[in-house]
Amino acid sequence: MAKRTKKVGLAGKYGTRYGASLRKQAKKIELLQHASYNCPFCGKDATRRKAVGIWQCKGCKKKIAGGAWSLATSAASSIKATIERLNKQKLESL
Repeated sequence: MAKRTKKVGLAGKYGTRYGASLRKQAKKIELLQHASYNCPFCGKDATRRKAVGIWQCKGCKKKIAGGAWSLATSAASSIKATIERLNKQKLESL
């Protein structure tokens, strides 16, 4: 059997082309987009990327709009935290 890649992983398909730093960036992004994520609805680790920005849970069959490479973007996470903080303040003031 042929020797497998040791460091490059998914970026091994590019061979020696495009430069080391670009291959490292591509590897990082491809690892994110091929990973499984926790479903916010059923809690299973079964949410996979279907297309750019479309994620589907294999457990509950729900489709979720998310980031292009990962389920939750940093902007979405900060907005969600802000909304939760404002809702908490609103409940405390009542």
